[in-house]
Amino acid sequence: MTPNAESASSKAWPLPADASTTVLEASAGTGKTYTVGALVARYVAEGVTTLDRMLVITFGRAASQELRERVRDQLVAAERALADPDSVDPSDMLLTHLVSDDVPQRRKRVTDALAGFDGATIATTHQFCQLVLRSLGVAGDTDSRAELVESLDDLVVEVTDGTASYNAGHYRISVPYDLAKVSVNRLAFSLGHELAPHGATAVCLTPGWLRSELMLEGFGVTEANWQDAPPPDFALSESPRFVGRAVAALATDPDRARWNQRSLNSGELAQVYGFTDVDGSRPDIWRWIVDVQERGLEADYDDFR
Repeated sequence: MTPNAESASSKAWPLPADASTTVLEASAGTGKTYTVGALVARYVAEGVTTLDRMLVITFGRAASQELRERVRDQLVAAERALADPDSVDPSDMLLTHLVSDDVPQRRKRVTDALAGFDGATIATTHQFCQLVLRSLGVAGDTDSRAELVESLDDLVVEVTDGTASYNAGHYRISVPYDLAKVSVNRLAFSLGHELAPHGATAVCLTPGWLRSELMLEGFGVTEANWQDAPPPDFALSESPRFVGRAVAALATDPDRARWNQRSLNSGELAQVYGFTDVDGSRPDIWRWIVDVQERGLEADYDDFR
């Protein structure tokens, strides 16, 4: 595909049939962006659909911006051609096709599309998913404060079991197990040193007592009745979403570099960022282990949620 008369999708070929899927395999520099813009111009001008009912998606913000500009340029070129068909270069097969029939109506459709161009959905996959989630409102099972980010290249999160301070003073079951837990904390610490000069942040994050599917199955409960599980301290367990929200909070924090090289836990970050688990609580079993369990004391579990 190239931005000229040989661009197959911009020629007067039939547009893809309704409810069909068309896949084009093309390498870099073959005119994909031009072709998408040409397809949009044809769909709009020929009355197949309106711009506000089209979804145009690409990867990366830079590519999204380029695609948006290219689509608009194609629509502007189409509008000018339809305004003055005699000025069209015969070698431009897209514009030649557009001015070949129903010129007044096609020009009106393109003009309307340009007037409402700011409302066109031309975005990255992440931007589109964010729009969908927000449009669901309370019907969507999502955190309204969560923000999908395009890239986490400047944030590295290593996940383990136990913070660096806890693991440093506790033997964890066996030599292989112990080393596995400690090494991940050290990995984040080392990565933090190497990535800092590049503006990136590396942390190690540990969840609390995670209510994984395996854990729920082992106790014979589900997420709906997890509080019926036998161990009393399971009252301080957390859903997988809790640690996920911790990662989301770090990802959207412009000052996340303050955590670089640190070993953190989900309960600790919940207190800082204010997010909660799915039930509205903020379980912090690591604090309970250190402040209560290891001291042989008793405490109300609710004080650690």
